[in-house]
Amino acid sequence: YQGRVYGGIVIGKMRHKDKYEKKAVELRRMVLHPDCPKNTASYFLAKTIWWLRKNTNISIVYTFADQTVGHTGTCYKASNFEFVKDTPPTTHVLWKGKRYHPRSLNIERPYSYRLREDVKNGKAEVVKGKPKSLFKYVITRKEGEIPPTSKDVGILSQFL
Repeated sequence: YQGRVYGGIVIGKMRHKDKYEKKAVELRRMVLHPDCPKNTASYFLAKTIWWLRKNTNISIVYTFADQTVGHTGTCYKASNFEFVKDTPPTTHVLWKGKRYHPRSLNIERPYSYRLREDVKNGKAEVVKGKPKSLFKYVITRKEGEIPPTSKDVGILSQFL
């Protein structure tokens, strides 16, 4: 807006594809500048769903609201996403003032060796968080409306 970026949405493949419908994607990240007016998030979601309906053959959008960081899914509810379930409580590692995913304890990266060592000696802590809330939006198309084929959707065709 007026030459300035106020937000963005990242959409990606479902992480556990075998558990979800074939033409489903996950809304992984949504960020908005704090200057945005009230209801911008639900407006942005509505425009994103509209774009997906017009330009892809994606049929379902899933997203999570992380209760550990205070997200309750208010904008998803306002955008007619359906609550599916709460996940089991999350686990994360607190280390040097930052929050890490527990897979950081198992991967082979230079920092992960120090992280594992600091968990053992008490300088890092593995803590239980709150659940994440899973929401879904089923994209409906009007009778006779034909979604684009995967070759028509360009970069998003890799998700289908």
